[in-house]
Amino acid sequence: MTLSSTTTRASYTANGAQTAFAYPFRIDDQIHLQVYLDDALQNTGFAVSGAGNDGGGNVTFVIAPENDANVTLIRAVPLTQPTDLPTQGPLDTSAIEKRFDQIVMQVQGLRELIDRSLVLPPSAGALELQLPALVASRFLAANPDADGLLWGAMVEAGLVSSTMEPVVGAATLAAARSALGLGGLGPIGPADAMKHALIGAAGAVVLGGPDACFNSVLNPDMAIDQVNAGTTVSIVNGDDDKLAGPDGWKAQFVGAGAASFSRVAAGIPASAGAGVVPAYALKIDVTTADTSLASSDRHTARLALEGLDVAWLRYGTADAQTATHSLWLKSPKTGLHEFFVRNANATRIYVAQVTIAAASTWQRVSFTVPGCTDGTWNVDTSTGLTVGINLGVGSTFHTTAGAWQAGSYFGTSSGPNLMDSTGNDIYLTGWQIDPGPEMLPYRGVSYSQNLKRCQRYIRVFGGGEWAFTGGAFIAGGGQAYSTTHAEFVVVFDQLMRGTPTVTVNDATRFAVRSANSGNLDTTAVSTFARAGYWYSDWTVASGLTAGNASSLQLDDTAGTGKIVLNAANS
Repeated sequence: MTLSSTTTRASYTANGAQTAFAYPFRIDDQIHLQVYLDDALQNTGFAVSGAGNDGGGNVTFVIAPENDANVTLIRAVPLTQPTDLPTQGPLDTSAIEKRFDQIVMQVQGLRELIDRSLVLPPSAGALELQLPALVASRFLAANPDADGLLWGAMVEAGLVSSTMEPVVGAATLAAARSALGLGGLGPIGPADAMKHALIGAAGAVVLGGPDACFNSVLNPDMAIDQVNAGTTVSIVNGDDDKLAGPDGWKAQFVGAGAASFSRVAAGIPASAGAGVVPAYALKIDVTTADTSLASSDRHTARLALEGLDVAWLRYGTADAQTATHSLWLKSPKTGLHEFFVRNANATRIYVAQVTIAAASTWQRVSFTVPGCTDGTWNVDTSTGLTVGINLGVGSTFHTTAGAWQAGSYFGTSSGPNLMDSTGNDIYLTGWQIDPGPEMLPYRGVSYSQNLKRCQRYIRVFGGGEWAFTGGAFIAGGGQAYSTTHAEFVVVFDQLMRGTPTVTVNDATRFAVRSANSGNLDTTAVSTFARAGYWYSDWTVASGLTAGNASSLQLDDTAGTGKIVLNAANS
């Protein structure tokens, strides 16, 4: 007998019904055939026919293999030689030929195994490629001399740079992003359209939108003392919503506690910020303590933001944006402190908690607010968003922190009572709102930009920013239209947010000057304003000449003369 074929295996894909599978090669014993189902060696459940036939035979399963199962039949002759030839007498040539055939079958079986093995190219030459002892969670690699194998670590020194080791060795994709400093990016989706990469306060890359360099908070560094220049305003029970502190900050005090609000130099050390820190702060000085808060007590400080400035948050829609609020706070207490964000009609509110680590020490804190997809949110010149701090509120105003709630709330049952001692002074400044889940470095605002934004809400003539004294000039371009009346129109370089109310404090401090009559004391004033200009009609006893140019003077040695145009947010 001869072996004219090198075929040693046959492979099939079962259909769930077929039971018989042919093997087209010779085997001398049925135990020389290995039967695999999906690479699992089978020992029972089948019968082998055709042993000794040059054309092979069949493997017949008792139960048909499952549909799509891989059926593999391989000849595997034992690597032994059982024939013992006699030393005398005639030789059995058929037995000798059978053993030669067996040797060839053994060689063919080794070849079949080699064909399924990794081999090196001919140019590799002879190498000692013995595998080292197995080590868990390692991968096979060439040694530094490229003449042997070793088990490399998950991140083997030299195979991966030290800079990339934390990335390659990260257990998850999120951890790898974080190691690259891209933790703030996360999966990017349609809501991230038009955003760009920014470096967050922790040095990680985050996504920011077109408004990422614009802070929605008016005058965040309090550089412009717009409302109560150089004064301290007392807040007592019943002064709900009173315009109290500088720059539109208001107090809501209902209860036994009282406090004074003023603008002071912040004194934040440069080390407390990322290079830029606000120069001024709102100081809340507790003047009357409320040591035991009744259920209806409410002590908060809050700031309203114009709807046009916070429209980018897209609150009330399915595309509402996550935002991170940050500010500097100096509190006499450590532990939990609470802040709130709410809509204009107080039907949606989010209470956030932060931890103050050191008492009476400036600390920049932040909290992330998820987008609110329901409720009513104004995106016009009215109030779009209100932010504030809980100074001490009773149980009527308690809710759950860390989630949007429906109702008028300001804190939780675990919130602090910052009104419990007259020794409590609370300072805050630099409130900033950034798009995304991470706090960005405080950017500050240029003085000129700050002033223009503030003048959209409040304009003061006399006192305040200008500190006019003596005969300081107030408004030119006026004209006398009778011997007792002069009118003045001041056109603003930018529109105020709405029609302002006009208040003239101590009109007797103002005088009308005419080209031929000097300063004439006023006896009355009639004034009104629009978003783009201010008109006033000043009355004097006599002395004006109709048609002559006039100007308005302020004699403010007492410091009481002031004209305020107020279109501040409610």
